[in-house]
Amino acid sequence: MIGAFVAQQIVGYSIDKGLDHVFRKKPNSYKPKLELVINKTIDDFSSEYPIAERDEKFPFYKSQIIIDELLKYRFFKNNNYLLDENRIKQELLINPYILVPKNGEIEIFLQLFEENLKAEKELKPLAVEENYKAEIFNIAQKFTSLFEQLDRVERNTEDIKKLIEEKVTRSGEIPKELTEVHRRAADDIVGRADDLNKIRNYLLSKHETVLLNGMGGIGKTTLAEVYVESFYNEYNHIVWISVEDNFKDAVLSNYILLQNLRLESDNPEQQFSVCLNELSNLGGPNLLVIDNAKQNLTKYFNQLPKAKNWHVLITSRERIEPFNIMDIDFLSTQDAIDLFKKYCADYSEEQILTVVEKVELHTLTIEVLAKAAKRNKWIFEECLGALGFDAKVNVAVSRSNYKRIERIKSYLVKIFNAGKLDEQEKWILKQFTALPPVDIDYDFLYRLLQVEKLDWEADFPSKLEGLYESGFLQKNIKKGSYKLHAVLNEVTLATLKPSVNNINPLINTVTYLLNIDQAKDNPIEKFPFVPFGDAIIELFPNINNSALTPLKNNLGLVYKDLGKYEKARDLLEDALKSALENFGKKHPSVAISKSNLGLVYKDLGEYEKARDLLEDAYEIFDNSLGKDHLYTKGVLKFIKDIRKGDNDETT
Repeated sequence: MIGAFVAQQIVGYSIDKGLDHVFRKKPNSYKPKLELVINKTIDDFSSEYPIAERDEKFPFYKSQIIIDELLKYRFFKNNNYLLDENRIKQELLINPYILVPKNGEIEIFLQLFEENLKAEKELKPLAVEENYKAEIFNIAQKFTSLFEQLDRVERNTEDIKKLIEEKVTRSGEIPKELTEVHRRAADDIVGRADDLNKIRNYLLSKHETVLLNGMGGIGKTTLAEVYVESFYNEYNHIVWISVEDNFKDAVLSNYILLQNLRLESDNPEQQFSVCLNELSNLGGPNLLVIDNAKQNLTKYFNQLPKAKNWHVLITSRERIEPFNIMDIDFLSTQDAIDLFKKYCADYSEEQILTVVEKVELHTLTIEVLAKAAKRNKWIFEECLGALGFDAKVNVAVSRSNYKRIERIKSYLVKIFNAGKLDEQEKWILKQFTALPPVDIDYDFLYRLLQVEKLDWEADFPSKLEGLYESGFLQKNIKKGSYKLHAVLNEVTLATLKPSVNNINPLINTVTYLLNIDQAKDNPIEKFPFVPFGDAIIELFPNINNSALTPLKNNLGLVYKDLGKYEKARDLLEDALKSALENFGKKHPSVAISKSNLGLVYKDLGEYEKARDLLEDAYEIFDNSLGKDHLYTKGVLKFIKDIRKGDNDETT
C-alpha cells in the first residue's frame, strides 16, 4: 500500500539522519502506528481528492519532500518548527517527476496528517516510552540544526565555532590562526632542510615574499606546511589560502577568515578589498600562505599585505612575476632513497636506487610507489614491473619540460593500475575527483558522500584508510582529514573516468548545502560550500545531465547574492539549457530557471533580456499553476518593476 511505502521511507529517512535508535529499540511498536497514521492520511486525502499517476509522474504525497516535512514537524514542532506550504511547494516544483499540487492541496494534506496524528492515542505514549524524542534533541543540540542546515556539521563551521569559543577572547582579540592552518612536522619530510632554511633567510632578509616554484608533486605544499610548523611561534597571526582558480574567490569563500575579521555581513563587492586592508593593518609579524597560486595572482600584488608586518609564502607550478621566485628542485639521489625507505625498507639500497632513478627522483611518485609496494607486499621485481619497462623515455629533457611531467603521470598511472584497487576503493576515489583539493574532515566527508546509505558502510573507514596507506590519498593525522593530491586527481580521472551517475549522492548533498531560503538564510553562510559546487561543475563542464540542473541553479543563485553576476549568469544559462533539454519548454522547472536567469540579467542591467525571460516564466507559471500562485504573482511583480524602470528612463 502507498501508506506503508511512505512510512517505510520515513523510517529509512530517520536512519539516514542518525535516528536509527528510534526504530531499532522496538521496531514492531512505534513504526506500525506511524504507518497507520500516514496510511489513513493518504487514504482520506486520495478518496476526497484523487490524483492519478501519469507520464511517469507521481502524486506529491509520495515524495521525499513531504516525508521530510512530516518527520521534521512531528519531531520538532515543540521547537517552533512549522509546516510551510509555500516552502514545500517551491521544493516540489524542482522535481520534474512530481505532479504539481493544486492550490490548497498541500495545506489540506498536512491538516489531515495532524488530525490523524492527534487521534492516534497510542502513538504519543509509545514515543515517550521509546525515548526517541530525547535522543533526537540530543543530536539536534550536538549539531545545532540537524535538518534545516547540514552545514552545521560541516567541518569549516565547526572550525569557526572552535575559533570563536577557544581563540577569540571576550575583549575581541583577533585569533592567531585567522583561517584553518596547515602544519606538518619537519621529520615528516626527507631532504628539504636546506630549502627550509633558504625560505626563512629570504623572508627575514630582503624579500618579504617568496614563491616556491616547481612541478606538481614535488613537495611545495608540504614544504610550506613544514615552514608553518617550524616557525609557528614567530608570528602573531597566520593565514592560509588554498587557491583553486582565482585568489579573490578563494579569499571570499573562506568563511573562517571573514568571520574572524568580522566581515561576514559586509557588502560582497567591497568585502575582498576590506579583507586585505584589515589584514594589512594587523600588527606583525604575520604570515600569509597562498597555496597553488595561478598567474592571476599578479593583479593583486600591490593589494597583498606585505612588509613590514607580513611575510608572504606562495606555492605555484607557475613562475609568477613580480614575486621573488625560489625554485624547488627534485630530490637528491640519496634523499630519494631515504624517502623510499621511510615507507618501504624491504629492498636493498641498490634495488631502491634502481627504482627511484626510474621515476626520475620525483617526490610524490616515490612515496606512492613505496606505499603501494609495502601494502601489496611486492617483491622487488613486482615493484619494478609496476612502473612498466617502457615508461621512461628521453630522460635528458629539462625538468620543467612538459614531456617530463607527462612521463611522471605515466608512472603514477602504472602504479595505480598495479595496485589493484577494489570497487569500493575506486568508488571513494571517484568521489574525491569531484571534491576541491582541500583537507576534508572525516565526519563531513561521511555526510557529503551519504556513506550511511552504502551497503558497505561498515567498511568505509578501512577502505579510506587503505587508500591513505597506499599513497593514493593524503591524510592530516592530527585533524583526521583527507584530500586527493592534484596530480593524483589527474591520474584518477584518466584511469577511472568518473561519470555523473557515480557521484549522484555527492551532487545531491552539495545541492542541498547551497540552497538558499531567502526568508532566513544569509548567503555568506553558503561560502564554505561554493568550492564544492564549483568542483563538481568543473568536472563535467559540457554535460547537461538533469542531476546537475538543481546544483547549477543553486550555485548560480549563491553567486548572484554574492554580487558575482557574470558567474551567476553563466551557471544559470547552463541550468536553463539543461532544463529545456530534460523537461521541455513548458515545464515549471524551466520557468524557475528562466525567472532566476532573468533576475541576474536585471542585475547586470540587461533589462530587455530580463523582461523576455521573466515574461516566458510568467506564461509557464500562469498555465501550470494559475494566476493566484505565489510564483506567478512574484514573477509578474518583477516584470512590472522592469517595465517601470524602462518608463522612468524614457521619461
